[in-house]
This record gives sequence, C-alpha cells and structure tokens, in this order.
Amino acid sequence: MCVLCLLVIISATSYGVQEVNKVKRFVGPGLDDVVGISVMITGGPWPGRLFKMCHNYLGELGEDQLYSEYRQGGREALERLLCRDTCPEEEMPGQEEFLRKEL
Repeated sequence: MCVLCLLVIISATSYGVQEVNKVKRFVGPGLDDVVGISVMITGGPWPGRLFKMCHNYLGELGEDQLYSEYRQGGREALERLLCRDTCPEEEMPGQEEFLRKEL
C-alpha cells in the first residue's frame, strides 16, 4: 500500500459532513473552516470513498506524477490535476437533490 493511501485511511476519520445554516459541507484537515453552530458527522461512507478515490488517482496518474505536480506547483497545481473534469460547467437537472442526498 502506498504512503498516500495509508494517510487517507488514517486521516479519513477526521473528515465528515457538517451542516451550517442548513448547508452541508465536507470538513476536515486542510479544508476551509466553517464558522457557526454546527454538528459534524464523521465516518459513514466517506473514509471508504476517499480510499477508493486515492486508488483511482494512483491507478490513473501514479505516485510519481502526483508528487512531481505538487513539488512543481504546490497545492494549487495538485488541485487542478486532481479536480479536472469533476464539475460540469452548468448545473445538471436534479444535481442539487443528488448532492443533498449524497452528503
């Protein structure tokens, strides 16, 4: 198992969904803090989802390319690489309801 996936498994329990002002947000280390009274739900399907995502990135790109991208351009470059083609330009019909259920 690669170091990246091991870190995902270890830290996944620190991630969860937090609802603030009736908006659900993904929260955890490295993500923006949300201010307000809220309850955070950890565990659930997210550790498994993060682990699968890690394996997909490693299979598609490889550890060396991920590390090289990070070393050359920092967090922003890595985000561009990992997040490309993940969000449609326009909202799709039913997308909001799907995302609400997913979170």
